[in-house]
Amino acid sequence: MLAAQAGATTSAALDRESRFDSIAGFVDAIKAFEPAQASSWMAYQFSAVELGQPEEESTGSIVRAPHVLSCATLWNNEDTAVVFATAEPPTSATRSTVGVLFLLHSYDKKWRIVDEKKFTAAGRFASVDGKLTAGADSDRALDPEGVVITVTESHGGAGLSYQLSSSFRISGASLVRADLE
Repeated sequence: MLAAQAGATTSAALDRESRFDSIAGFVDAIKAFEPAQASSWMAYQFSAVELGQPEEESTGSIVRAPHVLSCATLWNNEDTAVVFATAEPPTSATRSTVGVLFLLHSYDKKWRIVDEKKFTAAGRFASVDGKLTAGADSDRALDPEGVVITVTESHGGAGLSYQLSSSFRISGASLVRADLE
């Protein structure tokens, strides 16, 4: 854990208890993270279940991505941030993409993960995208209560594609679904 506090990005040091000097430091650590080289909570966030036929021995196994493809801050103020990262675990039966939505909070001048949501899409055209859908251009731009983040999973291919979207709000130290009323 001391390595993570000092800014190191070793796979063994990166976990939910890690502390970071800045949001950019967290983003850099995630970008440098190699999930396949770790057996940790963070490595699991960038993994997918191997799909396939029941008779195949690998079906149901957990496959960790070799590296993180992207990581970006979607929204932040002086003490809260929402970061979205993606990876592609090398599953055999079909393409898999994982997206992780992280909620960070600053305590004692250090940033840490306080909540996360994991999303997985499978299929030839699999993708997971996260974007800020409310709160950026309003008078409440710095108020976390007005922020809405939408994550879209795109599954399938070959004529059997579909998308699932979920929107999330920040409520204290949690990401909560913004259900329709």
